Amino acid sequence: MLRTADAIQCNMQLVNSDDSYRLKDAVAYVEVNATVQVKPLFLALPIFADVESNPKDDSNWYTIKYKGIKGY
Repeated sequence: MLRTADAIQCNMQLVNSDDSYRLKDAVAYVEVNATVQVKPLFLALPIFADVESNPKDDSNWYTIKYKGIKGY
């Protein structure tokens, strides 16, 4: 694993033309924003928020909104 980190560090030094680049000082973050509509798997009770009706087959869909940020 350390040899892989060394290879990444060397490649980044070449790409940036900067010998002072150190992988140990780097950080990476990703942010995900998603909206998903799912068909209910259990009872289709309208007790959940954001229930929408599908006009094609008259089924209900639950809307789930997700926002997540992860980093290291």
